[in-house]
Amino acid sequence: MPPSADLIERSGDLKAALVDFGNTRRFARHLDKALDQYLAGLLTVADADITNALDRFLLQYRLPDGRTVVEVFVEEHIDLSAEERRLLLGWRDAVEGLFHVDARDGDALVMTNLIDDLTYRVYSNLGPAALTRMKKGSFLATRLVPIEDAWLLSGITNIYRAEHRDDVYRAAADTALKHPELVFRNPEMLAQAWEMQRKERQIFVDFFGTDLVVVPGREVEERMRAYMRFRMHDVRDDEGKSASDRAREAYGGESREIDFRLGPNLTEADTVGVLYDETDGMLFFRNFGFVEEAFADPDAMTVRRTHHPQPARRSKRRPKRRSGRSR
Repeated sequence: MPPSADLIERSGDLKAALVDFGNTRRFARHLDKALDQYLAGLLTVADADITNALDRFLLQYRLPDGRTVVEVFVEEHIDLSAEERRLLLGWRDAVEGLFHVDARDGDALVMTNLIDDLTYRVYSNLGPAALTRMKKGSFLATRLVPIEDAWLLSGITNIYRAEHRDDVYRAAADTALKHPELVFRNPEMLAQAWEMQRKERQIFVDFFGTDLVVVPGREVEERMRAYMRFRMHDVRDDEGKSASDRAREAYGGESREIDFRLGPNLTEADTVGVLYDETDGMLFFRNFGFVEEAFADPDAMTVRRTHHPQPARRSKRRPKRRSGRSR
């Protein structure tokens, strides 16, 4: 059911009150820490970056006691109605992404998130006029929060014209790689990811003969490069094509070999265990040979005690008190 106009308007008042609440001295130290975290790595910081970082702080940043600012706000404002409390706490489930504007439908926009490939019906608490510049075919970099069965714009929205399509799609792909949790809001994509991991684990097993291999540290990089070559050139999909075949078709040239490198903490170890776990993926363990040996022959890892003369123990009896004064 779409949200009522009254609830959308009320959401604007609640958001303004929440912003004022979070901008008090009480939260200043935590806000500074959050801004340092959210804005790190930006060469230049625009007002929109600060506004969206503040929005993230209010709704999603965990304070030392584990609560968010919006949770504290709801707990301390006992005059809020049940509907308002539900609305505010729902904002913790904010969605940040790059969206394609598919259509204008009444007072709402219908948009597709390029990161999770889900469709969102979006309103503005500033009213329908605020959506006028967001034309069909354009792209939005924005944050959304839920309202009933729809969504509200939250923070600052950056608008990109249709001719910026390639740049926006590249940015979406880059964001998905850096933050896969954004992709997995989509249950279908999450299921596909688990299926891909299952297949990748089987490829590992096909190459090594097991899901756990232990190799000398000095050999681990070359063994992994051999595995990557196998993965690129020998594994075939349902059409009988390898990853290198697909790359040749897409880009017109041979794919580059992967120069697999690990840190000296692994390459200088006596042994390295490489495990492809069903849940956690590929994992590396330093000196795993010792662990393997312990399980294979526990007695060999037992440190045998040798006999040493024990120092004489002091008597716990108190000395007899002598008569007369002590010095």
